[in-house]
Amino acid sequence: MKLSFSEITSIIQVARDNPKVEAMDIIESFIDRHRTNEDVIVTNQGKPDEHVSVRPPLHRIMQVVCSVHCITDSLMMSKNRQREIVRARQQYCFIGVLFNYTQESISDEINKDHTNVLHHKNKALTFYQLELDYKAEIDSIISEFSEYGELLNSRITNMINNIKPKQSARNKHKTNMNHFKARVIRKCTDLTKKELTELFNVSATSIHNIRKGISWKQINEK
Repeated sequence: MKLSFSEITSIIQVARDNPKVEAMDIIESFIDRHRTNEDVIVTNQGKPDEHVSVRPPLHRIMQVVCSVHCITDSLMMSKNRQREIVRARQQYCFIGVLFNYTQESISDEINKDHTNVLHHKNKALTFYQLELDYKAEIDSIISEFSEYGELLNSRITNMINNIKPKQSARNKHKTNMNHFKARVIRKCTDLTKKELTELFNVSATSIHNIRKGISWKQINEK
């Protein structure tokens, strides 16, 4: 079945009355009370053209991840930092984020602080792009949720496309040198513009702007 307008309205009302409860948890609770043999379809993230079945619960995601890595859920929740267990935690957090679970709900399932979830997710995304065996493990996990495969893969692609490129070491060094030059130029008030121009190989106009408090970035934009 599909959720009717009145049913969606009632879900929204419940969400408003219970602001601390996740919207998807409210929907899952609603569906449990109205479950039939048919699949229930809900709109994902308010996009009318993207429909998926209700996401699997976190404990199911944990079971699949543990199965792929041949470990127990108690090890996942322990303080053990062996490579394979940390790897499994990273992938669990990554899949949880792909299903739009909050950091708090993901961390509660593995008995960790919610601040670790973003770190694990970012590590998993990095290794997913760099290591073929790591990617194969995540693909194996996703294959267990075949009805969500296309959606999850598109979300991974979006994550990769939204990664901001890191500043190269060369550009970072150049930026640091510019900041150093600017500090010296502002402090060396007894030197003339001509002397500073020869010393730092910059134009007199740049020296004038720096002394006025204009940053290198603004100077370059001019």
